[in-house]
Amino acid sequence: MFGKRIKKSAALVSFGALAAVTQWFWPDPALADQFQRIYRSPYFLGRGDTGVAVADNEEAIFYNPAGLAQGSGIFKGLSIFSPGIEISSDTRSLVKDLASSQGGNTISKLTEHIGENQHIGFNNFSGLLFRRAAIGIVTSNETDVLVYKDPKQGGLEAVQADLYSTTGLTFTLADSFYGGKMLLGMTLAYYKRAQAELDLGLLEAQSLNDTSSIFGYGTTSPVTFGAMFLLPGKNESSIGVTIHNVGDAHVTPDNPDLSVDNLKQRIDLGYASTSSSKAATARLLVDYIDATSAYSSNVYKKLHVGGEIGLGKRVGLSAGLNQGGPCAGIFIDAWLLRIDSGFYTEELSDKVGLRSDRRYFVRIKAGF
Repeated sequence: MFGKRIKKSAALVSFGALAAVTQWFWPDPALADQFQRIYRSPYFLGRGDTGVAVADNEEAIFYNPAGLAQGSGIFKGLSIFSPGIEISSDTRSLVKDLASSQGGNTISKLTEHIGENQHIGFNNFSGLLFRRAAIGIVTSNETDVLVYKDPKQGGLEAVQADLYSTTGLTFTLADSFYGGKMLLGMTLAYYKRAQAELDLGLLEAQSLNDTSSIFGYGTTSPVTFGAMFLLPGKNESSIGVTIHNVGDAHVTPDNPDLSVDNLKQRIDLGYASTSSSKAATARLLVDYIDATSAYSSNVYKKLHVGGEIGLGKRVGLSAGLNQGGPCAGIFIDAWLLRIDSGFYTEELSDKVGLRSDRRYFVRIKAGF
């Protein structure tokens, strides 16, 4: 049974790798427009950021709310806190350079890492989860900074920076139908958003002292619908569909002169197949993100493939492809404390393989 699943998994991973290698691209110095996940699961990131067809617990709230109807009983869990941090590979080197320099200018140090994206992310979810209902508080922050040679300024250095921050409440309802073969769910949220986007020449960026004037703030109330369908067969297989930010989530700005981007409607599709024995569980997952091209039309950036092997429910290893780049993760669940760690690859350009950013992550979750 495991042999068949492994062969299928290997074939899909090979397809994803081939797609990334054969994609033809042209250089682009700046960052592409990236869709913003309010919450990115460290658990899912290690397996290619996949989970639309199987998401459960707090991951279901943000990936597919229908998954909250899975299982039996009433109580699912309490997440007291679950801080997760991610950092780009080159950012670790930059931090070391800044720490070793005495009073060095940050912008000047960035020029030594020209062409390398600097990414730091943080998120936390705390909430109470039941089967069919959940309420929670989420905080998410992402910062990306890139120094590059700007052809519009005669090849001089320029700085592009994207900063996003979200804090808010979530409320999720879900239920099962047709003997548990179809699951439907909905997440209602209220978010306070902050955003700053800069693209300046290096000298102009160095003279920028007051950053408060570049941040826009606003509120939004997105609605997300999800569905899961359990497929017939000996193995546990399912497909999932999630419609994020139904009808587009308009952000009402606090200051009309400093706008915040709306959250566009996005449709994600997923497939998962699970094989279990007394000793272990193996899972294959394939997600197709942003199926209607709200953010990107590049097929290879939308493809996410992952696999996972779990020993019971306490230890697991995962691997996959995220936008054509490799990912891997490990989790250890000691009931009251869970640790997820690993790395994933994010593609920052419109073309796969052109500006890949390797990022490392770790999350410590306390709860039961």
